[in-house]
Amino acid sequence: MKKKSKNILVVGLGNLGFNYLKAIFSFSFNINLFIFDKKSELKNQKFKYAKNIKLFKVNDLEKFNRNLDLVIVSTTANKRLDLIKILKRNKVKYWILEKLLEQNVASTNSMYKNLKEEKCWVNIPRRAMKEYNYIKQNFNNEIKTNLELSMNGDRIITNSIHFIDLLCWFSNSEVKIIDTTKLKKKWVESKRKGFYETGGTLKVILKNKSQAILKAGNKVKKSDIIISNKLISWTISERNFNAFRSDGLKIKMRLPLVSEVMKKVITDIFTNKDCSLPSLKEVIKNHNVLIKSLKKHWINCKKKNIVNLPVT
Repeated sequence: MKKKSKNILVVGLGNLGFNYLKAIFSFSFNINLFIFDKKSELKNQKFKYAKNIKLFKVNDLEKFNRNLDLVIVSTTANKRLDLIKILKRNKVKYWILEKLLEQNVASTNSMYKNLKEEKCWVNIPRRAMKEYNYIKQNFNNEIKTNLELSMNGDRIITNSIHFIDLLCWFSNSEVKIIDTTKLKKKWVESKRKGFYETGGTLKVILKNKSQAILKAGNKVKKSDIIISNKLISWTISERNFNAFRSDGLKIKMRLPLVSEVMKKVITDIFTNKDCSLPSLKEVIKNHNVLIKSLKKHWINCKKKNIVNLPVT
């Protein structure tokens, strides 16, 4: 008996969206792939894929009506909630959302309210990488308390949620406080027009007293990370693809391509009805603390109130 094709919708075809497509194009089972992007050039975009995939370009999400096995929302953070409300009119089995989730706490809470009964994950992918799972498993029995994480990298606003989630996952705790007093006061427009970044240091304190110090360095393309407690530490260089434990253990860190991670994630979802990405429920509180803290910093710097924090 011929297996039924999987119906997948990808909304948003920036760099991340195309990585999702690359993952989906690598599957050998039958897929009806629906894609939507507001950019008009999508109409003339040509894609290469095998015969097992049927590709459909969606022109109007308001009129789109399908039973969907998976929806991937890889747009920028602004108006993501509005998109989800539109997409909820379809029957959707599984969801993957990009981060940051939204630009204000009211919107993230509304997003959770709309999706709390759904199977929904957020693409914060280090949990799905075997290297980080190995480090977590080979830490020690004291890993869950008084853990410290320090990171030197770039794009602190965009990337901070990755390392906040890493600390929460390793320590099995949630964010309590985010201190923004050592962030720079100047916000600059990022490579994405209309969105902003700043530099400096974020201090993150969890409910179990574990903490992270996240620093934005100068032109650092991949992050250097130290995770430690009173007994042992790991030094992870994502730039040089290696990691060292303080007792001499060393591993190679081949960080997989985004498309490779997503292929495994989607395979796990369809095979096991679950995956290694954190669920929306797991990350919503941490997102809210981060957005609230950054918004307060923005208002203090700009001396002007805002509803939506212009970050993504």
